[in-house]
Amino acid sequence: MADLLSTPRETALWAGLETAQACIAQAKHAEVVALLALHEQAARTPGIGAANAERHLRLDLAGTMRLGQGRAVGRLRDAIRLRDELPRTLAGLGDGTVWVEQSQTLLYGTRNCSPAVTGEVERRVFAAGGQSECPADLARRIAHDILAAEAMLEPGATAERQQRARQARSVRSWALGDGMVGQWSTCTAEQAVARDLALDELCRQARTADEAAGVERTADQRRADVLASLPGRLLLMQAAAAGHAPAGSAADGLDGEQPGLSFEALIHVPMATALGLSDEPGYLQGYGPLSAAHIRRLLPSARLRKVAVDERTGQPIDLAHRAVMPCGTHEAVRDALLDMIDGGTRHPGSSNRTAGNSPSNSKRNDSAEPAVSQAAARRKFPSMK
Repeated sequence: MADLLSTPRETALWAGLETAQACIAQAKHAEVVALLALHEQAARTPGIGAANAERHLRLDLAGTMRLGQGRAVGRLRDAIRLRDELPRTLAGLGDGTVWVEQSQTLLYGTRNCSPAVTGEVERRVFAAGGQSECPADLARRIAHDILAAEAMLEPGATAERQQRARQARSVRSWALGDGMVGQWSTCTAEQAVARDLALDELCRQARTADEAAGVERTADQRRADVLASLPGRLLLMQAAAAGHAPAGSAADGLDGEQPGLSFEALIHVPMATALGLSDEPGYLQGYGPLSAAHIRRLLPSARLRKVAVDERTGQPIDLAHRAVMPCGTHEAVRDALLDMIDGGTRHPGSSNRTAGNSPSNSKRNDSAEPAVSQAAARRKFPSMK
């Protein structure tokens, strides 16, 4: 919003930004109207009906909106809730007076409420002008209004709503790209406070250890590393209590071994990438593509296992019985990979052989090559860095 000191150009830019937000809200309204019309049409179609309309529309909505099926269905359910439970919000989207962020905040904040309570909350929000507040302020207003509405309309509903919310506890992960993963957890407020207090103490201990070892990490990096190490720490404690001695260390994060029991993450890697001759990405099962640079950083601490794949399909057709233990250096990894090339026997009926590792396994081999002596290969590929 422009202030009194803004130049005419700045005032025009601010006004243009507000107009753009109103247009986005109106586009959202058009999306909702279209989704509702499609749902009603499917519900009236013989053989489908209201009970099966959502399932019938799932694939077509995902394809048309270029979304995953889950997100597409979520958009449809939001549209139905806007029509049935938040009609003033839907109308506000249509005339551009309620923006998309505010409508999403209302939808999310009342997701566990009954239709009656949701309607009362919307009435209170609009009466106070809350539909124009920033999402954080609006979320706080909604939380307060929910309790007031439930006390008035549905005594005892708060406990039921909170029970529904507790049943939605979950942990989700999603790929962020660049070899990173985001995680989102939903837990009770008391669990979150207790977890954060314990995490604060573990981070203080890790900071002391970092200072003693000369490790440099920011507070955010240290906190992320400690949090990622917690499942391994717990398994290590359980194993120690049971009298076992699992592999691992008490370190955490990127500057030490993951503590706890040993688990494998399988990364399929082309041999040329592992040798530094290509930058073709590899593939981490359960995540997706990894860059060549990321893979080569992991190789010294990875167990290596040779895999033969079909030239045309890339499907594995043979797997070496033994894996090479972590080599420790890039040079040792190079030597181990070249030993695999010289020492491997071809799979019966296949003219192609490729190698990889576990956690890095090869993905495909594009052409047949004769065996190369170790000496010649090392002259040809002097370094993997």
